[in-house]
Amino acid sequence: MVMYSNPTAVVYNVLPPLLKDLNDILAFLFVGSAPSTMQDFSCTPMLVYCNVVKKALECLMLNHVDYYDLQILTDNLKDYLLSEIPVQAISKLVSEEEGNVFSA
Repeated sequence: MVMYSNPTAVVYNVLPPLLKDLNDILAFLFVGSAPSTMQDFSCTPMLVYCNVVKKALECLMLNHVDYYDLQILTDNLKDYLLSEIPVQAISKLVSEEEGNVFSA
C-alpha cells in the first residue's frame, strides 16, 4: 500500500462518511503481474471491520480534542461490507519482462 498526502477538501464532524462518497477521498491501486482477484484483496488492509472502526472513532472522541464532538453514524457504518473493499480498486498490470506499467 502506498499513501500520499492530499489536501483535505472536507473536514468531517460526522463519521464514517457515506459509502458512496468514499471514492472522493480514498483510492486503492493494486499493482501486480496479473489482474487482482478477491483472494488478493482479502490479504489487504482495505477491508473494513465495522466494530473496529466504531471503537476507533469512540477512542478518538475520548482522547483527541479535535474529535470530542464527533457524531458517529452507525447507519453509514452498516453499509461498509466486510466482503468488499469500500472504494473502487484500480488495477495496474506490470509486465515482468519490461517492467512497464499498463492499465488493466
